[in-house]
Amino acid sequence: MASVVIAVQLALGIGFLVARLSAPVDESSASVEPSYSAQAYAQMQGILTSRGVALTRRSKAAFLAGIDPASTAFRATQERLYDNLGKLPFSTLSYVLDSSQRLRLPAAAAAHYGAAHTYVGLVQFTSALTGFDLVPSVEVQYLTFVQRGTRWYLAADSDLDSTDQRTTRGLWDLAPIDTLTSENVAVVYAPDQRALAAQCLAAAQRAVRRVAAVWSTGWTHEVVIIVPEPSMVAQLTSSGSDLTQIAAMTTAETTGAGGPPTGTRVVINPPAFRTLSRFGADVLLTHEITHVAARRTTSQSTPLWLAEGFADYVGYLSTGLSARSVARELAADLAAGRPLGDLPLQSDFDGSNPRLASTYQKAWLACRLIAARAGQAGLIRFYRMVSEAGTDPDTATATGLREVLGMTTPQFVAAWQSYVRAQLTPPRT
Repeated sequence: MASVVIAVQLALGIGFLVARLSAPVDESSASVEPSYSAQAYAQMQGILTSRGVALTRRSKAAFLAGIDPASTAFRATQERLYDNLGKLPFSTLSYVLDSSQRLRLPAAAAAHYGAAHTYVGLVQFTSALTGFDLVPSVEVQYLTFVQRGTRWYLAADSDLDSTDQRTTRGLWDLAPIDTLTSENVAVVYAPDQRALAAQCLAAAQRAVRRVAAVWSTGWTHEVVIIVPEPSMVAQLTSSGSDLTQIAAMTTAETTGAGGPPTGTRVVINPPAFRTLSRFGADVLLTHEITHVAARRTTSQSTPLWLAEGFADYVGYLSTGLSARSVARELAADLAAGRPLGDLPLQSDFDGSNPRLASTYQKAWLACRLIAARAGQAGLIRFYRMVSEAGTDPDTATATGLREVLGMTTPQFVAAWQSYVRAQLTPPRT
């Protein structure tokens, strides 16, 4: 029965890794604005500093004190944000204005403020969840300040949303939230998703233990799961892809300077996730939490087939399923005479790919082959070596294959093709 179920699950229960740039600055639309006085910048930074202090000291009045009195809709969202953030175990909270950047308001937004002086600034919001984040994450917010008389106020965080400079938002920015927590898992969810959140909490607890048994260092062995309203998934993951085949995604904040990613979260796509059995949910969350564990090692040198194949390797490691049970779609492709081709490209993992399940199965079998030849420790060594190479994925892969398996890339591809056929071809009767 498990082999029948898994075929359905692999069509809908596939995770992938997305990284959001935490500090994108469009130099073409940013300019230094010398006409703003040091006092004005000090006022604006003072508002931001007060927000961080107010969150720490739990003072809603202080958090809202700097909000523009005329921006009633924005004030309402900030009241909700304050309530939401108070439900999360933050150890670090701060806002810092980059006064060297002044961004242009779109015409419609500028008209909204009339003749009032405005300033749109790039603000870095630094935060860390106690026990879950090894280092704080830095998210970019594009905030509008407006001058009323001699005083500056915070008026909006969405005036640049129509451009490429959008404020980074979590679920707590978009809607009311609740939380469920255990010793090593925190689930942040939209209130009407409570039943699914409870399912995710239980599955994630099991998954953390399975992942820690394989990848033990470089992460906290704790994970944050986000369970949003279905309509919010694309916004939370900054994804423009078709998500109908994707049941969960791993997101992280990365800096333009190439530093390690931070703020890694697993975002659930409720419609797809609900199609999974307990077995499928366990495999999927083990896959996604493998991304969480390996995220500080994973880099631009890591080919996507290795990142996804390794996550599936850990996901299926203790299930006892055969290759034909797991890779049913790929086996069907081979039986239909479709060519196996090369190792999957990054574009093959797009959510709109009708053979997305087969793509993941190819990647899984590639990692399974490396483990069969070099052992599980050899596969982990290969992953780390490729990811830490600091070169392009093809060069990094070639180096890793030579060092770990003593093979060239063409030799490995040929061995993988033979391995896939041997694993998926039914025995003759």
